[in-house]
Amino acid sequence: MQRREIKICGITTLAAAHTAAASGASLLGFVFVAESPRYIDPEKAAEISKNLPASIKPVGLFCDPDLEQLLSVTRHCSLDYIQLHGQEDLTFCKRLASVTPIPLIKAIGIGDDPATDIKKASHYKNAVDMLLFDAKPHHQDITSGGLGRRFDWAALKNTPPAMNFLLAGGLTPQNVTEAITTLKDLDNFCGVDVSSGVEQEEGPKGAKDPEKIKTFISKAQKAMALEN
Repeated sequence: MQRREIKICGITTLAAAHTAAASGASLLGFVFVAESPRYIDPEKAAEISKNLPASIKPVGLFCDPDLEQLLSVTRHCSLDYIQLHGQEDLTFCKRLASVTPIPLIKAIGIGDDPATDIKKASHYKNAVDMLLFDAKPHHQDITSGGLGRRFDWAALKNTPPAMNFLLAGGLTPQNVTEAITTLKDLDNFCGVDVSSGVEQEEGPKGAKDPEKIKTFISKAQKAMALEN
């Protein structure tokens, strides 16, 4: 069974990055989507990235990006993964994969018809390195991701075995054990990704709560350890 990742997304401060890294996260996500409350300037992200332990892999989240701008930010911030969270089609993903060796993650929204959404996701399996399943946004949502909305995680038991994926969507310290337990028997389940579930209830939107980060990672680690 492959290693399973714990990703804390929407990092905007060095303090939050250090908390996540010290607690055992393996992936940290930077959101390069200007409309998001979790947006981080590439200069700030690059500075944080330079101060991460070598074991921590920075991930850049983009939504329908300009290709050249994406590549520029990726180089500047020394990203280890590129995450596409918009309506990027198969042609764009293949083109991106042809010009960079950096692994690609494609986010796919899961809604009321999971079978159809999973079938759509399967079209990407040979063009990207990993999929990320998140709750499908409503039409009124400005951007996808970080919505704190969950979907039927059990529906992912029907994913093709060769389709590696991360789980996002409504994860919190209170339910991450349930999520991992639901999917633990799938060899293509690569880990969990949280953003809004570890944020402060008061204060600036998107600000991370260090205690929630610690608790989420601790519970995820314990749930993953029980699989072995």
